[in-house]
Amino acid sequence: MLEARSVDIVMIDLMRVGGITQWLKVAGMAEAFNLPVVSHLIPEVHVHLIGAIPNGLTVEYMPWLMRLFEDVPLPQQGELVMPTRPGLGLSFDQNTLKRFRVD
Repeated sequence: MLEARSVDIVMIDLMRVGGITQWLKVAGMAEAFNLPVVSHLIPEVHVHLIGAIPNGLTVEYMPWLMRLFEDVPLPQQGELVMPTRPGLGLSFDQNTLKRFRVD
């Protein structure tokens, strides 16, 4: 698609591309073609990835999984605030895990 110039913006899906390493590889390919990158779902993780690349454009904000985590990145003045905790800055919400636990 990049070589054929059939896209203007590259939307990368973290779950379908094979994880963070593969996501970064595709983002690098997009950069080689001077194309911006946007994310698809999982803004809790994508806020880091889009912020880490020079051609990052937008984090798609679909807060479907946010109940699973404590202290998720939240929008402020139209932008997601980057967590400052180590790693992805995420911790599972234990109450949510207990609620959906199967014995």
